[in-house]
Amino acid sequence: MKKIKKSLLSLLVCMILVSLMFPAEAGAAEKKYYIRSVSDLKKISKNLNGKFYLKKNLDLKNQEWTPIGTADNPFTGEFNGNGYTIKNLKVTKTDNYAGLFGHAVGAKIRRVCVTGKVENVKEYGGGILGLAGEKTVLSYCVSKVDVSGADQIGGVVGRISGGEAKYCINYKAVTATGRAGGGITADLYPSGTVSNCLSIGDVNGGNDLTGGITGGSTAGTISGCVVIGNVTSAGGRIGVIAGDNASYAGARRANYFLKTETVNSVFESIVDSREAIDSADDAQVTRIKDAVAKKIK
Repeated sequence: MKKIKKSLLSLLVCMILVSLMFPAEAGAAEKKYYIRSVSDLKKISKNLNGKFYLKKNLDLKNQEWTPIGTADNPFTGEFNGNGYTIKNLKVTKTDNYAGLFGHAVGAKIRRVCVTGKVENVKEYGGGILGLAGEKTVLSYCVSKVDVSGADQIGGVVGRISGGEAKYCINYKAVTATGRAGGGITADLYPSGTVSNCLSIGDVNGGNDLTGGITGGSTAGTISGCVVIGNVTSAGGRIGVIAGDNASYAGARRANYFLKTETVNSVFESIVDSREAIDSADDAQVTRIKDAVAKKIK
């Protein structure tokens, strides 16, 4: 009996030593979670670093939604919408970090369409995500969400802070009454990237930093994007692609906007002629829509 115990003890010691010498690779045992109901969707908030796959369209039925991920506990996992739609999102009682997701860091959110409204936001409001932190990537996301609030209000994501949005489309109106509003995002601060995105909804800015793609861009990069909606502002810096046209060292390449009467008046206020070409590239609009459609299905 003593020999058996000693053998078991030796085996246990060996297992511990092996585990210390050869730790499991990160993510090697990660479990995939499938979202088939609103209840499943809510459970993401209890497992913020998991991998989640949407398996059907969901209806939130205009019931007040609590965004996934907070300032203290951001979403750090992966969410693949598999081309499905989450409709009737309603966020009206969340002061900051408002959207389907509130705050994300190092996360991946892709291939999802969201409809509904996000309103009364004090800071960081977007149709998909409130604040995209470092290394967060949003791709092939479609926002059909009316978004309004005070500061850092964007059609897809409130602010991108060291993250990226690519092949995303905003269809609805964005209204910022304070500082920073944009069709895709309100700000790229201190850096970030927006590429091959399309903004169709109107952008109504507040007292500073209003843009068809982004209000502020600091050292961010904006490329291959198209603005179709009108861009207006109560004051401050404004631009069809980005509001802070000549303020910082950001890069802008091959961006386009549709000339309408309102946008023409905005164009006259642009101080950096590198920002945009004076007519929309129909071919680029088609390329973006087709690319998103292929991924979203």
